[in-house]
Amino acid sequence: MNEKLSEETYKEIKVYALSQMAKLKKASHNDEHVIRVKDNALKIIKLLDKEREVDKNLLKAVCLLHDFTYTVRKPGIYTYIFEGHIERRVIRSVLEKFDLSEGAKEIIVDAVFHHAHSFPFRRLNKSHSTYTKVLQDADTLDFFDCLRIKMYISEHDKGMFRNVRRFWSIKLIEYGVNNLREFLNYPTLAKSFFADSSMSCL
Repeated sequence: MNEKLSEETYKEIKVYALSQMAKLKKASHNDEHVIRVKDNALKIIKLLDKEREVDKNLLKAVCLLHDFTYTVRKPGIYTYIFEGHIERRVIRSVLEKFDLSEGAKEIIVDAVFHHAHSFPFRRLNKSHSTYTKVLQDADTLDFFDCLRIKMYISEHDKGMFRNVRRFWSIKLIEYGVNNLREFLNYPTLAKSFFADSSMSCL
């Protein structure tokens, strides 16, 4: 599927997506997060020499729209479990605001629907499009970015049993970093993506 997204439509999506995501208070799902995921995705296609397989504007739009679930629902167990289903419903209505082909819409919907749960559940998308695989890996890799690791640990360093919560959150991160290739559609990224080890953040 050789779909293209015009520069004008991408800019419209970017302005809208960032304005909505900027309203979110949780740092793990806000405008800064989707920008990092977009940047990760562009780095991934360059590292893997896949720049000719995708339309960059469409890939960037996919990344900026992937967490719209959190614009309609607060984070929680229900949202976490059913994120893809909520996202698919929300994103279909959002896409009607823009001049997109049906093919481009389906690429976006498929990618955002399948992006979650690679870590720690290893629910990968190896049989899906490059857009879907790159988005999921870009999102997973952001979780192991130093900034996100510090945020994740600080979130679990509060309230009752804070020492226990902090201990297990660090253990989970260590497990993810040490086995990162198992949570990626493109396992080679586990070695090539980070210039420095994320473990230095702990």
